Amino acid sequence: MNRGANVFYYDPYVTDLEINTEIFKSLDNFYEDFIKSFDCILILTAHSNVNYDLVYKNANIIVDTRNDIKMRRKGLFKLGEPGL
Repeated sequence: MNRGANVFYYDPYVTDLEINTEIFKSLDNFYEDFIKSFDCILILTAHSNVNYDLVYKNANIIVDTRNDIKMRRKGLFKLGEPGL
């Protein structure tokens, strides 16, 4: 954020998020092309109504801190596994 990163988030339960006086709005939805446009997707909360299969198939890099994605592939990093 301070170094020029564009930060977006999606959470169906948290519509606004304030970090260091900066207010972020949750994305209304996410779709294939939008996911592909990000450098990295970070999963911080495991919601049952999020389409993780869509994320798995389309994200360049995924950091899954909840170990919610059960499959494996290059560019997928899970909390507690080597490489993260």
